[in-house]
Amino acid sequence: MPIRIALGALLLLFLADPFRWLEPTITPSNKQVTMYSTSWCGYCRKARDVFTRQGITFKELDIEKSAVAKQAYDALNGRGVPLILVDDQQMTGFDVRSFKRLYEQ
Repeated sequence: MPIRIALGALLLLFLADPFRWLEPTITPSNKQVTMYSTSWCGYCRKARDVFTRQGITFKELDIEKSAVAKQAYDALNGRGVPLILVDDQQMTGFDVRSFKRLYEQ
């Protein structure tokens, strides 16, 4: 019975995010990461999860809940979420491999 429970738990973890084990490792550094996001955005959620799991310190600004965040987003010519800044470099959307290249350069 304990083996069935353990296998069931592993299956649930796999089904929750079947490709997590393929995620590249990102080495945390002292770079400043800022993410302009919304609460409903799936890519924002994915970025948040990756940053947390990989130990990357980041600041999140919800452009629907904060007028100041929305103004800063507009000043950056934001055209989608997440808008992620790594120091002074920016990317729109989220792909872990693209983020890794930007973050580690």
